[in-house]
Amino acid sequence: MVALKIKLKLWYNIVMKIKEVRHLLTYGCNLRCQHCYLSAGEVGDNKPADLSQEEVDRFYHYFKPDVVSATGGEPLLRIEMVYKLAKSLAAYGGALEIVTNGFMLTKGIADELKKLNKKTFFQISLDGTKDYHNKIRKSPLAYDNAMDAIKLVAGKGFVTKVRLTATNENVKQIPKVIEALSSLGNENIRLVIRPVVAKGRAKANDLKLDIDYKELESLKELSEVIIVETTDNEGKCGCGTDTIAIDPFGGIYPCTYFVFDENYKMGNIWDLPSKLTENEEFAGFKGACYARQAV
Repeated sequence: MVALKIKLKLWYNIVMKIKEVRHLLTYGCNLRCQHCYLSAGEVGDNKPADLSQEEVDRFYHYFKPDVVSATGGEPLLRIEMVYKLAKSLAAYGGALEIVTNGFMLTKGIADELKKLNKKTFFQISLDGTKDYHNKIRKSPLAYDNAMDAIKLVAGKGFVTKVRLTATNENVKQIPKVIEALSSLGNENIRLVIRPVVAKGRAKANDLKLDIDYKELESLKELSEVIIVETTDNEGKCGCGTDTIAIDPFGGIYPCTYFVFDENYKMGNIWDLPSKLTENEEFAGFKGACYARQAV
């Protein structure tokens, strides 16, 4: 663990150029996944902000991020907010990512999003073989719903990122996951492997990943059908500099892993855009992931 000196409320005096926004629409969720860094479904929503289309447009049309992730919790619990984001981003050519567990994803929702924003794509969680995925997500239906959702949106031509949170428990299952996804024969699918971050229920359940990142990198060669990617093993994270998180109540933070800590709050979605400036602590951090060093 690397000790970090936290500087509170220190910002650069320049307005951010935002490339990516992770917009948490809700802390509510239909599942109680053991590795959820937010403990979604337990922390309570306390009436998330019901932004109007005008309010959404005011923020996003000013900053024009390249991509916005509608996430949570389960964002499809707030489908009208998802549609507002889709409309707003389409107006200037921005892309919308839907981060979902797949339970609530239907043909009708997929068709509506394609109509509203042609740059929509999906991130669907799949954390191992059927038994493990159902166990960690505490539902006997989790795996089948995730696979059905993957087949649905990939079959409709959407770019479909399958997100696997790697732990000591499931890392040896990854080749089987690659095999299962490759068997679908759809080149729209890519597998994104991200090591677990010890926050929320992941910390409470002592979930870790101890292997060297190079072992994850070697998995990229296991499929000629789908693309396999890994994250957090190289490069500098843009959180707090060109990437921000918005919590369900409109608060703005440098990273989704810090949305419960008011010390990191950068403002809110209703502020004048000129008030949103880079977080000095994140800007000065030289590692790949600030959150991993801070746990």
